[in-house]
Amino acid sequence: MVCERIAGRTTLFVFDPENVREVYQEEGKWPLIDPLVETTQMYRRQKKHSPGMGNTNGEEWYRIRRGAHYLMLVPREVAAYLPLVDDVATAFTNHLDNIRDDQGRVSRLDVEVSKWNLETAAMIAFDDRKHFFNTAAHLWQTLDRGQ
Repeated sequence: MVCERIAGRTTLFVFDPENVREVYQEEGKWPLIDPLVETTQMYRRQKKHSPGMGNTNGEEWYRIRRGAHYLMLVPREVAAYLPLVDDVATAFTNHLDNIRDDQGRVSRLDVEVSKWNLETAAMIAFDDRKHFFNTAAHLWQTLDRGQ
């Protein structure tokens, strides 16, 4: 488990499957989950799109999850995407290595994780890399300000 506190907000990340199961059992049928990527949530709201499972809670989350449940829990369905996701994950870790400062830190990790999220989603949806890790910094600053 990793506890992260950024801008006054504390988030606990749970990685062990057994611990994840325990957390979900404790939270009940409709767990409260922070948005995956707030920029995606904002974009979807502006475009009047469904916020999606990663940005929804309560009954709406459960309704969306129930529809995706089958595909998310069938090993062969998930396995088909593993090489694609692995390719993006490898590119992401290489990207992070390239942008670390002298102390090994990454400035604006939240922005870099957003790039990883978009790159992964594009790879799964379009079976094509979009190279968001190479996109100009000013574009990400604009997105971060919600402009």
